[in-house]
Amino acid sequence: MGELTAGDIVLNAKNGSPASTRVIVNQHRSIEQTARLVTIHLAGGGHISLTADHVLSLDGAWLPARNARAGAALVGAHGEAVRIARVSSAIGAIVNPVVTSGFILAAAADGPAVLAATASEWSFDLMTSGYAPLSFSALITYVWPRAAQQYYDAWLEPVYKRAAPALAELSRTLPHMLAIACLALADVAQAAGFIGYLMCSVEALVALAAVFAIAAGRMHRKVGRTQ
Repeated sequence: MGELTAGDIVLNAKNGSPASTRVIVNQHRSIEQTARLVTIHLAGGGHISLTADHVLSLDGAWLPARNARAGAALVGAHGEAVRIARVSSAIGAIVNPVVTSGFILAAAADGPAVLAATASEWSFDLMTSGYAPLSFSALITYVWPRAAQQYYDAWLEPVYKRAAPALAELSRTLPHMLAIACLALADVAQAAGFIGYLMCSVEALVALAAVFAIAAGRMHRKVGRTQ
């Protein structure tokens, strides 16, 4: 998943069938960040690895991965039960593609795909609330996907890495609707920051220069015709 970037289309599952969802941003891809991972070995072969607080469907309930146990059922791409054979743990690198639907199909090369949320325990309710597809951050990826990922990597990743513990505590204490309002305000602030970042980038300056050059050329031709 480390190759994913903002704007990419990945698989989700909805109503028992595979569906598509859009990557808003891929977290942790630009830095070497490790964590203790829960590795879930599937009865049909293959495995998935998640952080302990990452949420997935276990026996019909959305629970953090630390609750995974042998024999429990995950949800497959077509809504079928995928049983857990065993669970182990290890230290490994992490990435996390945040997607508009809040859910993604995860799979190793040699096993079935299973449904997991792209949110941790503390952000699950917020990221699956329905706000994400309508957010400014999501809309930006339709127009400037590459720049959106670069902006996140350069400016937002360091901020969120430091602020994550405080944000987790805040999400646990705030009423749900107030937390959604805070998420919306943060989204607006991020979008405003992105516009500033975009205007300072070389690509934006080149595009702006091209617009002025085209406008100047048209003005020159118009003046020439009137003389």
